[in-house]
Amino acid sequence: MKHFLGVLALGVLGAFLSGCTTHAVQTSSGADYLSQYETTAITDGTSGASTFDGMLREAAAVEPTLQFPAHIGLARLRDGKLTEIPEAEFKVWAELADKYRLLGRFSALDPLIADFTAHTLGLDSGYGVANTVKKVRLGAARQHMDAILVYEVDVEAKKENTALAFLDLTIIGGAVLPTRSMQVTGSAKALLIGVRNGYPYGTANAQTKFEKLSTSWGSDAYRYRISDEATQKIVIDLIPHVEDMFMELQPALAKVNTAQATEQTE
Repeated sequence: MKHFLGVLALGVLGAFLSGCTTHAVQTSSGADYLSQYETTAITDGTSGASTFDGMLREAAAVEPTLQFPAHIGLARLRDGKLTEIPEAEFKVWAELADKYRLLGRFSALDPLIADFTAHTLGLDSGYGVANTVKKVRLGAARQHMDAILVYEVDVEAKKENTALAFLDLTIIGGAVLPTRSMQVTGSAKALLIGVRNGYPYGTANAQTKFEKLSTSWGSDAYRYRISDEATQKIVIDLIPHVEDMFMELQPALAKVNTAQATEQTE
């Protein structure tokens, strides 16, 4: 299964990310964007083209309505599924929330509430990307959140033999000498979206890669432990980029909100 953020934010990330960019924000108006194009549907003579043009217009027709302070939710995805936020990770996010109280209140999206809400409203119990998107937003709406920061972590630890691997069958080689090399790679992506309209306010991402040595005996258990450590590390690495995103987004949204208020009074 493709990872949730890699699919959900494909268009957003394609516009936002270039090179080693670690965060980006968006505050553009959908109405302004659509006003640059013809009001009639673009078609090449097939009904499919006309239908797709309508989908494009619907996708573009969103406005930035978020105002700080706000109720911001935290949703953690793993393998494309909504999961509980581990205590160690939540502590890291709690530090961010405490540091930036002016942004509002941060709270975790409860997977149980999201599941219950989705079931109550008749959403089928699939695990596809579309269902995950709907479930996250429905759960966030039930918890009365204004926006939700969805983040996903992907960690992979591979075992490789070292030059001492020929000693695996000996007691010293298998239990003492570093005959295995753990190649660990990890990435984390975060996407801040509006709960009501799905507006993509910003993205952040981080990557890590390192190597550790281990013995062959107990190497599988060690690999799982290293994966857990790497997951926490990559979340910690992600935090500064999320901070940068919020710090750029806050004044940008304030400018948009002021302009919108001025237009309404004229």
